[in-house]
Amino acid sequence: MPKSVLGKLPDHASASIYISCVDTVAARFEIAEIIQEISYGRFYHNQPKYWMDFGNSKNTGQVLLSTVGEIKQQKSEQYETVAQLPLVTEEFGDFLSQSEITDDTPSCSLA
Repeated sequence: MPKSVLGKLPDHASASIYISCVDTVAARFEIAEIIQEISYGRFYHNQPKYWMDFGNSKNTGQVLLSTVGEIKQQKSEQYETVAQLPLVTEEFGDFLSQSEITDDTPSCSLA
């Protein structure tokens, strides 16, 4: 694993769910890279399972739940289960990259 990615996390920073709320596309892609890197080579109980990403604009907001890899689901007669939910950067990567070019809204940290 590249030390540049893992060096950004403190020791014992593993969790089952990661929650992010950032205001730059670059930060989302960096989080995705870190989560994917730490998901390899760890014991099963220490692997990240979910990433919940919150976002907002001036008048709207959204949250996207992703799985980190596949998570086996129980069979259900009532619901259609899925083993993997795409990362926000996989599902909306092109849109995110384009929005950063066209969006001139000030950072929420500016407020």
